[in-house]
Amino acid sequence: MRIAIISSPRSGNTFVRHVLVDALGIPDLAAHNYINLSNFPVKCVFQIHWYREPNFQRFLSENNFRTLTIARHPLDILVSALNFITNDSSPFQWLEGNAEIPGN
Repeated sequence: MRIAIISSPRSGNTFVRHVLVDALGIPDLAAHNYINLSNFPVKCVFQIHWYREPNFQRFLSENNFRTLTIARHPLDILVSALNFITNDSSPFQWLEGNAEIPGN
C-alpha cells in the first residue's frame, strides 16, 4: 500500500501523515519534489505539496500510489502561511520554484 498525501502547504497534511503512519505502522516520506525520488518502500505514506500536472500523475500511477487530497479554505491557508514564514525560511522550497515563491 502506497499513499500519497497531496495538498497545499499549511493544510494539515503533516498531521494526517502522522496519523496514517501510526495507524498503519508503515514508513513515511515527505518531500518538496517528487522528481528526485526513487526506490520507494513497497508500503509508505508520501507527503508532498504539488499541483496536478501530467508528469506527476504519471509518477503516481507508475508507482502505484493511492492519493489523498486535503482541502482547506484558501484564506485560512494564507493566514497560516503568513504566520509560518515569519519564523521559518523554508517556504521558498514549496513546489521547488514552480509557484515562484522567492527564496531568501
